Amino acid sequence: MRSRIVYNLLFVVFLAPLFFSCEKDEEQPVAYGDAIVRSFYRGDSIVYGVSFYAYSYDKMKQVSVSKQGSDFELQLDSTEYRYTFLYLSDSLTSKTSKPGAGTYIFNVVFDDGTEIEATDILDSVVIKPPVIKEYKFDSIDIKFNLDWETVKNAYQYRILLEDLNHEVVFQSDFLATSQSNMGIASSSNGWLTYKQPDGGEKYRAIIIAYQYEDPASVFDLQSISFTQGEYFQWIIN
Repeated sequence: MRSRIVYNLLFVVFLAPLFFSCEKDEEQPVAYGDAIVRSFYRGDSIVYGVSFYAYSYDKMKQVSVSKQGSDFELQLDSTEYRYTFLYLSDSLTSKTSKPGAGTYIFNVVFDDGTEIEATDILDSVVIKPPVIKEYKFDSIDIKFNLDWETVKNAYQYRILLEDLNHEVVFQSDFLATSQSNMGIASSSNGWLTYKQPDGGEKYRAIIIAYQYEDPASVFDLQSISFTQGEYFQWIIN
């Protein structure tokens, strides 16, 4: 079973802290929109879907997105407090064909009735999911070793571990595009509070790759790809 909960949280975990860490300097309501391709393996095939994310420093009442030159239109769902709206592509309906390039228009209505448009250009170049080379728990050094092939056009990576309940127990810092391996011990930075292993736990790793729009900006993602491994047991002798 694919971890839908973790995948559905990826955008909020990654983007929300970046957004709220900035200072507001606009007098009038301003909103930003981002169309983002998500890709992952379904069996031996890579499948793709487009997700949408809108955010503002002011509360929004509703947000819809349309594609220029087509009849595509979609209402986004609000997250908590209505500073962000999003739509995450359904993993089950993602397709093997890559999404085409296009301009997406975000129609935003704020609480005070102000209406604005925000646009985002989606490029046709998207990153593929990482390919795992090594995926092994070392019961001698008591460490999980993960090695993957670098992903063309990826700017950063992040590694997650989730438990049998699909809850994230470990989240790495963002890793440079040149890094293609990681060892995780119980003493490593990244374990969530009180989630360090005692021995016997079963986890699986998820490798996430990020591609930003050009020029690169943490506020503008072009695509995200991810690959997850099988469950392994954390053994302490």
